[in-house]
Amino acid sequence: MSRNYDDDNNKAVNIVWKKFEKIHPKETRPGWLENYITVSGKKNQNKNWVIRIFLIPKIQLKPDQHLEWGIDGIPTIVRIDQITGKRYMLICDGLADEIKIIFEAEVDFTNNLINILIDTGLGVLNNNKYQMLRMSSEK
Repeated sequence: MSRNYDDDNNKAVNIVWKKFEKIHPKETRPGWLENYITVSGKKNQNKNWVIRIFLIPKIQLKPDQHLEWGIDGIPTIVRIDQITGKRYMLICDGLADEIKIIFEAEVDFTNNLINILIDTGLGVLNNNKYQMLRMSSEK
């Protein structure tokens, strides 16, 4: 019986998030971070999950534009024509290149291993450079 793709992805995300929290406990992380991060994952050539925790640079969207996330977790700017209602994917120079990966790990379920590929020091991050993705529910 094969594993369920979504369950494996969710399991890998949870494993990587726990590893991230162990290395960067909540009390040591910038207070704004959880409202700015995105987590995504995909399988690599070894059929292991590679999970990324990243920040998206601030971009100035026009009123008829919004961000949509692809399967790879990378956002694309989408424009909706106000007259026809047609959707257009816009090419944005450098958006994917400017994404700041703060933590990335490979999860090997077969050998029960986790390999940290990227671990950025969080003290150097400046929230003014990144896009807020959610509002905090804490008061």
